[in-house]
Formats: sequence, structure tokens, C-alpha cells
Amino acid sequence: TVRLAYNLPTSKIGINSWLSSAQIYFSVINLATFTNYPGPDPEVNTRGTDSQNVGSRLIIGIDESAYPTSRTFAVGLKFGF
Repeated sequence: TVRLAYNLPTSKIGINSWLSSAQIYFSVINLATFTNYPGPDPEVNTRGTDSQNVGSRLIIGIDESAYPTSRTFAVGLKFGF
């Protein structure tokens, strides 16, 4: 997760009587994956069955062309009153 934030100078704006702080931010989750794994995401796992055997339900390291973990972007405002 990467988050960049800027605290707005509320005292210089002239609204400090009712607003004690203000912040604008930009955040990214799952920005990059650094690995030697040849596939898109080393953490995915799509192979499995409804078998009672736990070993056949989850086979680590087999992704069988699954979608990689999503990248999430967020922009927001944070206020303190």
C-alpha cells in the first residue's frame, strides 16, 4: 500500500473556527509485485475440488490463468472538526 497525503493549511485559509484540520490523500493498494515468478501473481490459486481431502482442495503455486489480485486506487478528503 502506498499513500500520499497533503495537509491543507486551514489556518491560512481562514476557516479554522470550525475546521481544525483538512487533508487530501491518494492511495494505491497492490501497486507492484516484485518476484521471479513467471505468472501474473504468485499468490493466486484456482485449482481445487469439492473433495474431502484438503490436499486436493488447495494446491499452492498453480494459478491456471486466474485473474491477478486487483489494484485499488483511492482519492479522498479527511476533515477534523
